[in-house]
Amino acid sequence: MIKRSLPMALCIASTILAASSAMAADGTITFTGKVLDNSCTIAGGGGGTANFAVNLPNVNKTALASAGAFAGATPFQIQLSNCESTKVSTLFEMGPNVDVNTGDLKNTAPSGASNVQVRITNGDDDSPINIAQASQGSHKVDIDSTSKKAILKYYAKYIATGAASAGNVDTTVMYSMIYE
Repeated sequence: MIKRSLPMALCIASTILAASSAMAADGTITFTGKVLDNSCTIAGGGGGTANFAVNLPNVNKTALASAGAFAGATPFQIQLSNCESTKVSTLFEMGPNVDVNTGDLKNTAPSGASNVQVRITNGDDDSPINIAQASQGSHKVDIDSTSKKAILKYYAKYIATGAASAGNVDTTVMYSMIYE
């Protein structure tokens, strides 16, 4: 019995040693961060609350007759106060309303306009924010060191993914503030 167990034990031991060498680490990743004592007070859209609506204007479907056409650019802003950080940006959260191909917001209105999405752009240069990408392109804004305030400016606009049909357009997106 011992003669049979010894070769088996050696076989098992060599398998364990081979497996552990196959799982050798190639490097170490260190994660660092900071928990802030006080983030900013958010007044989205100037309404005094972080939840707010942006009302896009009514537009004619002919303005959205082909993919890439846009209309109804509407400014909106996120106002911050009581900030302790020096810079801030907005992270628009990936969610079920985000089209992973375009990075824009899908129309979720029941029986709504077809081939229409909502695009968010930076307010200072109208560059698109691709919500589907990790580096969305949302600009960082300096927080005023005296007033401890900042205003992040954006536009929302209709964008066609094809010839648009008439109908309602509704969508939502969640957002988080990223502080430096």
